[in-house]
Amino acid sequence: MNATFRQAFKRDVPVAIGYITLAIAFAMFFLGSGYPWWLALLLSLCVYSGTLQFLCVSFLAGMAISEIILLTILMNLRHMFYGLSMLGRYRHHPQKLYLIFTLTDETYALLTSQKTPEGLDDRQTCLYVSMFNHIAWFCGTAIGCLLYWLAGFLPGFDSSGIEFCLCALFVVLAVDQWLSIKDHKPAWIGILAGGIGLFFGSQFLLVALAIILAGLLYLQSQRPEANHE
Repeated sequence: MNATFRQAFKRDVPVAIGYITLAIAFAMFFLGSGYPWWLALLLSLCVYSGTLQFLCVSFLAGMAISEIILLTILMNLRHMFYGLSMLGRYRHHPQKLYLIFTLTDETYALLTSQKTPEGLDDRQTCLYVSMFNHIAWFCGTAIGCLLYWLAGFLPGFDSSGIEFCLCALFVVLAVDQWLSIKDHKPAWIGILAGGIGLFFGSQFLLVALAIILAGLLYLQSQRPEANHE
């Protein structure tokens, strides 16, 4: 086991633990909604997106293809900016297609918040961190499937409400951002968008995301550097 592998693994442990926990919740929620265990594993292997995987329960229930495509694009638009900032590190990487596929929020945060120590291979660090997170999410899903199967032998077991863990995760992240960042305009835009979206029923998420995107673009246009010629 080389030094780069050990360093990447050590860096990734906190995120991997969170991924396993959330993936367990996803699997139990997904199976509790009546879908097969193998589809949960397939989604974690090929979709690999916590929010979208939870939403797949609604997608598979009969949502229109056009709505699925639009919702997926809007929810993952941020990855376009992630990718642009990683062009230099990924451009000549032999596994760049896999790295692009596995560039989640947490993986991006790990790779950009900490520099690879001198003497270690940055390309291998990118690969190992991405791979560890992907494996953790898949293993968490497998554990969740197993736990759901075992829970079937327990009388009165009810997994309803477990999907709230995803909402709870985002609430914690939102509170942390609110406390650590002085400019609360983006947060207020999100709150306003959510309030307006409630009036649109099943179109809530699409409307809210569209308002948030428009609001953030407006804020960006008002920044002094955006108007500098």
